[in-house]
Amino acid sequence: MNEKQAKRTEAEAQLAVDRDVIAATQAKRDDAAAKERLASDNVRRATPITAAGFYSRQGLDTLTAKEQEAKAALADAESAIAKAPQTLALHQATVAAISAEIAYLQWQLDQTKLLAPTDGTITQLTLRVGDQAVENKPLIGLVDAHAWRIYANYKESVIRHMAVGHTAWIWLDAHPWRFHRAAIQGIARGISRDPTERKLLPYVAPTTDWIRLERRFPVTLVLRDQSPDITLHMGSDARTIIFY
Repeated sequence: MNEKQAKRTEAEAQLAVDRDVIAATQAKRDDAAAKERLASDNVRRATPITAAGFYSRQGLDTLTAKEQEAKAALADAESAIAKAPQTLALHQATVAAISAEIAYLQWQLDQTKLLAPTDGTITQLTLRVGDQAVENKPLIGLVDAHAWRIYANYKESVIRHMAVGHTAWIWLDAHPWRFHRAAIQGIARGISRDPTERKLLPYVAPTTDWIRLERRFPVTLVLRDQSPDITLHMGSDARTIIFY
């Protein structure tokens, strides 16, 4: 960013030089035009008196040569006048291009100001000044303060008795000896039978200590009227009771 701004400052300074060059070139053109007019007037006045024999032929030739030199100098000045605005326009385009690059870099810089998508608590913060962020690689963990769920795995033989909205009771291991009212928010319609690392369906292990268990399906529960004195922790254990 600083390098681009320095280049823009340099290019803007060149614009001032270009304008000075245009002014100097115009002054030079005006001077050449005045000299060309004087030389042409001298030739025009000398021509009849030379023909009358009152002025030498050599003197007329000298005046004619000076007129040609003045015309050539005027032509050069006119050419320089035509080129100077083109140079200015080129440098103006350079300034515009650098300004566009700076605007894009500023936009990119503004995008680096990350805002949390929700209220919550930051966990596992190990970042240090100078750490590099990589796209799609998480760096900060955020526990959403408004997305608490309890996941209970129920046997497939009993989930048919459950329905979304039914009441459930929760025993939190972090706050024991008290039941909390909850409601069924959702019942899984499918589970994965393969413990793949990346899955679209949840996987529930069907065996425990070499004992084959009945398939279980995740049931999502949410607390109703959560007490403000209860602090929940992601990953903690809970026990659930659902009457049907």
